[in-house]
Amino acid sequence: MSKTIENLGNGVGDQNYGTPWYFYEYFNEIFGFTRDCCADEINHKHEKYWTKKDNALAQSWKDEIIWCNPPFGQIAPFAEKALEELQKHGTTTVMITPNYSGTFYFRDYLNKAQIWFITGRIRFQLPGSYELAGENPNYMVIIIFSPEFCRMGDMSGDVKLLDLQKIKDHNQGELFKKEVIAEPVKKVNKTEAALKRLTSE
Repeated sequence: MSKTIENLGNGVGDQNYGTPWYFYEYFNEIFGFTRDCCADEINHKHEKYWTKKDNALAQSWKDEIIWCNPPFGQIAPFAEKALEELQKHGTTTVMITPNYSGTFYFRDYLNKAQIWFITGRIRFQLPGSYELAGENPNYMVIIIFSPEFCRMGDMSGDVKLLDLQKIKDHNQGELFKKEVIAEPVKKVNKTEAALKRLTSE
């Protein structure tokens, strides 16, 4: 893929907002990320990360477990890249994006993954700062491109619903223990059970 990451502003203001730590850690407990692919020196969530200059779209994601909070004006190329890396290398990528279900990339790429809807609005990390912004006006979804979570035949995914307040209240892994990522089959089963507990509370 020869695409590059263009101006993050993209005509709609600075989009270089970071993921809040509590939110990242919640999903890190499930997947065990090995790299943050859209980050900078301040907002990176893993010690291994790619910046705009590194251009994640030009990198190989093979043998990685990717956390991806892309600039929201450039979701399509990252979704395409995540799907490409899944199909070529079996790479797991977890993306956070606004719930723009009417867009072409949602139809062409994101519906080929598993989708977890987040109830509640997230406060992201301000660009160039460790402080949090006000609530984002959009509701968010977690998009999971993964051999363990996608049906590789027709590539249709599943839908989950997660409560943002429960993610905030969660004690960084008390529910999702490290062993859930030890073996793919067990990971799916344990995660399914955990999600049932979350949605039934």
